[in-house]
Amino acid sequence: MQSPPPENRTDVKASRELSESLHANVNRKLIGSFTGTEKEELVKANSTEIPITTYTPVNADKTKLVIFFHGGGWTVNSRRTHQTMLNMIADATKSVWINVEYRLGPEYKFPIWWNDVLEVTKYIIENKQSYGCVDVSAKVGVAGESCGASMSAALCHTIKDLDFQILIYGIFDLHRTTPSFKEFVQPMYFLTPETLDWLESSAFRDKNDLNDSRVSVMLSHSFDGLPPCLFIVAELDPLRDDSYAYQKLLDKAGVKTNLVLVKGVLHGFFSVPVYIVAFHAIVSGHFQQRIDMSRNSKPVVNNRTRVLIIGAGLSGLEAARILEQKRIPYVLLEARNRSGGRVWSYRSRSGHMLDMGATWIHGIHGSIPSGLLTNPLWDLAREAKLPTRATQLDDVLQIFPANDNVSDVHQWFNDYIDFVREQTRGNSTNRSLGHYANVFVKKMNLNRKEQYAFYSYLNHVVENTEGAELNEIGAKSFLDLTSVYYGDELIFRDNGFMSLTNYLLKKISNIRFNQIVSKVIFHDQSVEVRTNTGQIYHAEYVLLTVPLGVLKRKLIEFSPPLPKWKTDAIDRIGFNIFEKVFLVWNSAWWNSSQFYFTRISPNPTRMNYWVNENKWNDKPALICFFSGNTTPQYLSVQNRSILVKELLETLQGMFPGSTIPQPTEVHVTNWYNDPFTYGSYSYISTQQTYDDPISLSEPVHNRLLFAGEATNIDTYGYAHGALSSARREVARLLYIYNLFSMRNQ
Repeated sequence: MQSPPPENRTDVKASRELSESLHANVNRKLIGSFTGTEKEELVKANSTEIPITTYTPVNADKTKLVIFFHGGGWTVNSRRTHQTMLNMIADATKSVWINVEYRLGPEYKFPIWWNDVLEVTKYIIENKQSYGCVDVSAKVGVAGESCGASMSAALCHTIKDLDFQILIYGIFDLHRTTPSFKEFVQPMYFLTPETLDWLESSAFRDKNDLNDSRVSVMLSHSFDGLPPCLFIVAELDPLRDDSYAYQKLLDKAGVKTNLVLVKGVLHGFFSVPVYIVAFHAIVSGHFQQRIDMSRNSKPVVNNRTRVLIIGAGLSGLEAARILEQKRIPYVLLEARNRSGGRVWSYRSRSGHMLDMGATWIHGIHGSIPSGLLTNPLWDLAREAKLPTRATQLDDVLQIFPANDNVSDVHQWFNDYIDFVREQTRGNSTNRSLGHYANVFVKKMNLNRKEQYAFYSYLNHVVENTEGAELNEIGAKSFLDLTSVYYGDELIFRDNGFMSLTNYLLKKISNIRFNQIVSKVIFHDQSVEVRTNTGQIYHAEYVLLTVPLGVLKRKLIEFSPPLPKWKTDAIDRIGFNIFEKVFLVWNSAWWNSSQFYFTRISPNPTRMNYWVNENKWNDKPALICFFSGNTTPQYLSVQNRSILVKELLETLQGMFPGSTIPQPTEVHVTNWYNDPFTYGSYSYISTQQTYDDPISLSEPVHNRLLFAGEATNIDTYGYAHGALSSARREVARLLYIYNLFSMRNQ
């Protein structure tokens, strides 16, 4: 049962008190009707303690255990509101049920409550014998109602040790596109669109969270290998058709399902006394069947292979594609439930395809240093027949000078580069570009307004390319590098950059999702890889393609540890913070036809660089780039409304004659906090040496190989660098380690 929000839709306390009162009336009718035992305890999760209540019926069947999550839109309700009903279900099923608390919005928004249920569930699975299970073979499943069902479904995508799932009138795509959301909109159906909007705003940071597959599980890339599922659906429920839609996806993937429609009832009937007996009968009647099916629901997989690839980004996909062509046995592991890694294209509600990560093919023509006639990404795009659009070099930049005093910034920049090159010649100290910028403005005797204009130009040309602040970029190493590819810079029309990784995905046959690697163990003749769900893989060789940010966080344990020359390279190479803010309108209000806008301003601002997607894909959207260490805080949820206000004020200054409406959609990337990247791409830090990328690319014990954009000297930070690194390491496997000659052995 969920209480409707109060009239002002802001008084969360009143809504919670109302819900507690309604459930208390139900609970009083049930007290004394169960005979088992309750036990409360605290489970440590995410630096806090989460309360759980375990109910064990008399003569409980200790071969199965159910972990339950209450509903309430991630905003109201608690263990207390559902405990007595849960006890009755446990009695009816003769099984142990654990009722899990989790922190609620708006105080704790996604992903906090998600991380709570994830960590508690993993803890219970690891310690299931402590909760009455007869042995480690006992079956553990999840159950939940409403948003609790949504979390239960997402947990089954993340934790592969779950044996069954019971989903009670859940919502499985927060975009609310199924027909029942339009059919049941009147207040009499209890869960109105206004109520859903209120709960959504309380539980999530912004609309972008709704695209996360941990929230909208129907957006998951794969549904293979999920445990059997029992759906229980209310007939007169706006969420009704989500269960039907999700069941179709599971059925298509070969997952065993059953759906029971309870006619004539509303959302929340689970806790209405008149329906409790009927509900018990439904669960009891299907419970044993679901458990029996779970015993053989998961296919037996071979966890031994010749090459194990970790990470299904551009590098991992390309490596797998070549190995498949060469008929070399491999397994590709991916922590997410999708491929692509830092290549992620998202289609918004209004149909805009937004490249949240990699966007460009940077130059299509080759050069002498690369030894290639064309950019390999361009070759691949043509092979896949993917539509692209060129951003002409003479149509890249539109200057909006604040006054005539800053019109010389182009020449200042050229003089600055010459100055830095002269200062670093023969100098072994790798000072930052910021250091030389400060020296240069003094040398040129620039006034305050001219300095701001000069630094804003550097922000556009350097910081928004490297994704790092000037004082973090090593000047000497930066100027030592030469561009490998030149010519038009292309974007992917229609379906975004991810159309390229999707093309690669179709070329491979052995990829496994939701495999978060936690440990790599070296043996004499093989490498052992373990995941956080207990899966163990063995391979002759391992190709590690995870982002440098993951290695810097030391999220993967190596035994024995990586050598110092390797960890030093990991520590010294920079890994940047580069984020995008997408503003979407129904129609373009600006009159510029340039591909890019930049503001050369005498006033300091971080909103200088804009991309005109109306020119790219004929979509009325603008993209603003942000980089540097202060970006995560600046783009935080607490500052979202302020951010949009400041962005619009900046645009108004750039287009003073335009009337700028509020955007219909705002999307903000968050690569820095992404647990599978912790940043965007690599850059040359002041501590980095020329040899560090080489050291990062070198194998360890001739068993563990490394690929990814950060392992390239000249093409670090680029998607084509990731692609070429995969080809480099596969060539090492085939011709240095002789896998090509051994493929049929």
